[in-house]
Amino acid sequence: MNDKPHAALFAALDKLLAREKHALLEGAFDKLLEIGAEKTRLLEALEALPPAERAPLKNLQAAAAQNQTLLESALAGIRDVSDRMALIRRLRTSLQTYDAQGKKNDVCLDSPSKLEKRA
Repeated sequence: MNDKPHAALFAALDKLLAREKHALLEGAFDKLLEIGAEKTRLLEALEALPPAERAPLKNLQAAAAQNQTLLESALAGIRDVSDRMALIRRLRTSLQTYDAQGKKNDVCLDSPSKLEKRA
C-alpha cells in the first residue's frame, strides 16, 4: 500500500496546526475561520482512514492540545475586555452612592457628562 497520500495528509495537518498556533499568538483571529474550515476538511479525510493507519495522529495531539489552550486563553481575554468595556459604559451612564446606613443607591444619568466650552 502506498503511504505517500497518508503522509501528506499528516504533514498538511501538522503545518495547519502550526499556522493556527501562529495566528493565535499573533491575535490574527480573522484567519481562524479559514484555518478551521481547512482543519475540518483534513480531519474528515483522516476519519476516512482505517484506525490502524491513524497512528501518526498521536504525534499531533500535543500541538492540537496546545492550540486549544491558546484558543481558550484568547477567548477568556476577549470576554474580560468585553466585561471591562461594559463596565466603563455603565459607569458613564450611572453613579453609585451609599446612604448613611450603607445602602447602595444607583443614580442613572440621562447622558454622559459633556464639557461645555464658553467663549
